[in-house]
Amino acid sequence: MPLVNIQYTLDGEFAYDKPSCGARRRETVEWYCGGNGYYAIHLGWDSPLEEITYQKPLGTRITAPVPEGARRGRYKYTVVIVDTDLKKIFVDDPELIIKG
Repeated sequence: MPLVNIQYTLDGEFAYDKPSCGARRRETVEWYCGGNGYYAIHLGWDSPLEEITYQKPLGTRITAPVPEGARRGRYKYTVVIVDTDLKKIFVDDPELIIKG
């Protein structure tokens, strides 16, 4: 089960332990980001996952199953972080790879 740990700085710089996360069909992709506020993962209309958008409070995991029929390929997705302590929104666009 791939887990992507997301970190960000006060300047809006992002760091991922897996900047290009790879997953296979029937696996579950997980994202985690600490802090106070909320975050969302948005894949758009061509999402290979079961949903287009996932959102949770910071400090919890977002889980997204990769369906059996997911198309192989590279998918840009959007990470949006709303940090309620800093009163700032941070946005980035890493990549998800569906391997088959």
